[in-house]
Amino acid sequence: MGVEYISWLAIVSGCIFLSSCYPLRETYFTPTASTGTTVPNECHQQLGPRGTINIQLDNINMAASMRPGSDGLSLIVYGIRGNELSFGGGQFVVSSKSGAQAIAPKRVIETEHHADRLNNTRVVQFEDGLRMLSGKTYDIFFDGLPTRDDQFTFSMPSLVMKSREITIPTITFTKITEWRINMVALNC
Repeated sequence: MGVEYISWLAIVSGCIFLSSCYPLRETYFTPTASTGTTVPNECHQQLGPRGTINIQLDNINMAASMRPGSDGLSLIVYGIRGNELSFGGGQFVVSSKSGAQAIAPKRVIETEHHADRLNNTRVVQFEDGLRMLSGKTYDIFFDGLPTRDDQFTFSMPSLVMKSREITIPTITFTKITEWRINMVALNC
């Protein structure tokens, strides 16, 4: 009887833990732009702080977010359909009350998606005019953003598709500190 009770208690306690909520004071950067939708970072964009912006331009999708607890930014370019595109001339620029500076990507990860087998992932060099191909996802990482400031902007060079320039809106990141109810990530 005692072993069964302890087993039952362990199962119930585990279920409560996996579905538990608790208050959490969190500081994060929320992005906004003239085009795009701000969504939560966690659980497939269903929970957590609104720290990611999804932008759709023509046949291209982009998502930008600050990596939690760091000075790094992730820019994902995906959903490239039927075309090759590249960043045109110009620089990635971060501006804040501390000033403006050009920043270069630290790393680019290219993922080729396959419906019938595992995805191929490789690190590629970012050079002016990085060719991004249809059916692939590009995760571009930046470091050294001014996270001590309460707000900063991130500007990107235009994208070029079939010799046509596509202007990407400037993204403004604003620091927010708030109390919120956090859920254990295992119950997404």
